[in-house]
Amino acid sequence: MHDSSLRKIEAFCRDYLGAHRASALEIVDLGARNVDGMRTYRRFFDAPAWRYRGLDIEPGPNVDLVVADPYRWDGLPESSIDVLISGQTLEHVEFPWLTMEQIARVLRGGGVACLVVPSAGPEHRHPVDCWRFYPDGMRALARHAALAVVEVFTRLGPRPVAGQLRAAAEATQRRPGDSALPVFEDRKLAERQYRDPQSRGGEVLPGFYAHLDLIEARGGDLAAAAAVLREGLARFPDNAYLRQRQVGVLCALGSPGAALEPALQLLGITPIGPGALRNVELMLRKLNAGEQGYFERGLDTLKPATLGRIGEACFSEQCFTLGSCAWASLLRRRPGELDYRLHRAVALLGTAQRAAGLQALAEARERNSPRDSSTAPRSCSGSSAGSARSAIWRSAWSARRISCKSMRRSVLRWTRPSRYPAAWRASPPRAGSPYPATNSSSSTRARPLRTGSRWCSSTGCTATRRCCAISTTR
Repeated sequence: MHDSSLRKIEAFCRDYLGAHRASALEIVDLGARNVDGMRTYRRFFDAPAWRYRGLDIEPGPNVDLVVADPYRWDGLPESSIDVLISGQTLEHVEFPWLTMEQIARVLRGGGVACLVVPSAGPEHRHPVDCWRFYPDGMRALARHAALAVVEVFTRLGPRPVAGQLRAAAEATQRRPGDSALPVFEDRKLAERQYRDPQSRGGEVLPGFYAHLDLIEARGGDLAAAAAVLREGLARFPDNAYLRQRQVGVLCALGSPGAALEPALQLLGITPIGPGALRNVELMLRKLNAGEQGYFERGLDTLKPATLGRIGEACFSEQCFTLGSCAWASLLRRRPGELDYRLHRAVALLGTAQRAAGLQALAEARERNSPRDSSTAPRSCSGSSAGSARSAIWRSAWSARRISCKSMRRSVLRWTRPSRYPAAWRASPPRAGSPYPATNSSSSTRARPLRTGSRWCSSTGCTATRRCCAISTTR
């Protein structure tokens, strides 16, 4: 057997059966045949009052009972054993639920079974290799066989699951002939062994701290979970999942201010996942004004490309508070960038800050509305009002919390041609354009410019998108 499996069965024998070495116990080892000279579990059950027998479907070393049918153990009467152990066997059984029925049949009332099975790992056929088990799978098998689960635990990676099951039938009401064992409670044996550095063979990976954090959190001890994460991040400071969990745990502990530095470090780790954005958004909603200002200043240390990815992703995840902070940081670096202003305005509207959002849109209008021909918007640039309008609508549709009606009232619209300077309106159309030439005398009744037109009315411009001015509507 594997060393880890031997350690688990030895710990089970010591912690669950050690106080009953003087009791007469019938012990059966399922799948006991010694393959390739590997060590067996027999040496752990050498108490004078105990009788250990190995059961398998083939004769061989360490086998005392041979059954022809793996799902019908005729050699063992009903309610005839006190303890059943099995290591690395159930994964080689095609129908393990039928095997569980036989385990429940032969166990006495109050009897206990310890099963060690893999939760991952490479294929190893003896003669077949059918299953890998998780805790919920072990619980389902136990429920199918009317067995009560005492303890079940899994380790991350190619580690086994250790489960101790006891016969549920009349377990608390002893009958003549029942097992001499008491009704066991969960002793956290597998979990304690998992925490033991010796059981890990000195190998510590980020998954160990992530798993241990979840164990503590599910047990309700968030302070212990935070301590585990601090220890893990001291070893693996660039692990995004551990950093994300740290932000979430600190917020759950009611200490969002303590999560400020971890959140800034988390946003600097790429790629940025949806869970990270949601945890930082949760933290921002709990910060006071001073702490939020500190966070916004901390964003200035991130690269512009990183902030842009964060801002775009915040729309799809509806993390509008974080998105508005990201776009504001970009805007502080490039105050003249229209796209940044529009994205920030949409994010502010998503946080229900309507007044701030409308003010941001008004500022964009003031900075980009043409006053004369010398301040006309650029038609060939990526920061033109035309591309900005497309960007704002893309952002608006991503921001699902903002209704179309409110966007129509609050965002942008095309302006009439009469609002353009006379020099623009008098320019002739490009060859092949479906629109007639305009002049200054007919500007007040000119046909409105349409989205998607293939020519630009600006003199000398060869852009495929038209120039426009922007304004807010009431």
